[in-house]
Amino acid sequence: AAVVAAPWAEALVGRSGGVAGDMGRRRLRAAGFDVARRRSRYAAAWLLAMAPVLCLAPALGIGAPPAACSPAPPPPSPRSGATGSEGMQRRSATVGALLAGFALGSEVVAPLPASANIDGIPDLSNLRTGRERYVTKIVAGYNELKTAGTIEDEWLKKKMPKMSKAMDLWGALMRQDLAPDKIMRRCQKNAVAFEKAAKTKDYDATMQAFDTYLEGLPAMGRGGSGKIDLSNPLMPPPS
Repeated sequence: AAVVAAPWAEALVGRSGGVAGDMGRRRLRAAGFDVARRRSRYAAAWLLAMAPVLCLAPALGIGAPPAACSPAPPPPSPRSGATGSEGMQRRSATVGALLAGFALGSEVVAPLPASANIDGIPDLSNLRTGRERYVTKIVAGYNELKTAGTIEDEWLKKKMPKMSKAMDLWGALMRQDLAPDKIMRRCQKNAVAFEKAAKTKDYDATMQAFDTYLEGLPAMGRGGSGKIDLSNPLMPPPS
């Protein structure tokens, strides 16, 4: 308002001659210049604060992207087939979502895939995933060994390491506490005994070691039954 009113006030003051008129004109010009300078500072500060929002507006679906934030798209990538512009938009969308979460004061947590691991106390979800990843390999290795009726070199080299590793990992899911307990140690000890028996190529001793491993699995735990049904690896044996 001061900037707009300054020329009119200067015209009125200019009608009075002499030193008073000159002083009045200088004061009005100084006041108008000071106000304009403050307003330009406020505008610059506002632009700096809103620059991230303006650049992320296309990813958030607000208006068209500014020219400064939209470089020419590179040619499609031979690996993914997506252009650089599409990749930039995806990255902008991710950053925009993170900024939006922080702005709302919410905690942004990336989704983590469920997996059977030995962190924490295994629950029903861990055992379900463990049956898909480990028990299927255990049953497959057992069926191949039983069908052959003997320990062949190819099975010993290719199948047995995967089977014994799966037995060890499934045994790790049998513990009932945060720290390894006697149930977990017993199952893993039986898995090691099975591997040692298989390396001797003694078929009967190997099958006996496998039966010992199956018997050592708990019928009930924090995540349910740890027993293995050789006819259906994805489900525990019917009670």
